[in-house]
Amino acid sequence: NFDAVSNYTITIAEAAIINERGGLRTVTFVVSDSYGVDVPADFGSTIDVNETSNFVLEIKDGSTDVTTVPGTSTYTYTITNNGNFEDTYTITTSSLNGWFSGVSPVTVDFGSSADFDVTVTVPKVLAGTKDTWGVDAVATNDVAVENSTSGTTTVDTVTGHELTGDSDLSGDPGETVTYHFTVLNTGNAEEVYSYTV
Repeated sequence: NFDAVSNYTITIAEAAIINERGGLRTVTFVVSDSYGVDVPADFGSTIDVNETSNFVLEIKDGSTDVTTVPGTSTYTYTITNNGNFEDTYTITTSSLNGWFSGVSPVTVDFGSSADFDVTVTVPKVLAGTKDTWGVDAVATNDVAVENSTSGTTTVDTVTGHELTGDSDLSGDPGETVTYHFTVLNTGNAEEVYSYTV
């Protein structure tokens, strides 16, 4: 396999190794003679393998339909990097009612998973109000590779009330004195209140 001047050429197809690990790879060639004895020489070299992107994006607890009370909460998402090199993902959030906040880019090691949080601020609105949201991620190694997940947030019921009224009235014997009371519903849903006098 040597040419006329004793040069030997070895071709390594990137397609054969690209799924293993991207980036700068060290390649060591060992030469043995016909008796199986290694020739003591340094044949070290490097190959720069293209970095690929392939990943899975999902909400961590698996539920894309969330019911929560008004206030600030956190939704946690997981990115699993199935590419051949460390990758950084640009995260974009959308929310029909504008309840989701922005997220910084997320870097995930080769062959690993990483979590990131999205802050969700639900105002005090009527119970049963729905918000449709979406989370998108775009890879850096290959910007053509993107993934997304979506779901809904439903506002849960919050109960509460305040009672105010007359506390000190006066009247002559035999007169009727009327006390007025007001019940203020401080929750976010219609309620029925029982009262005793």
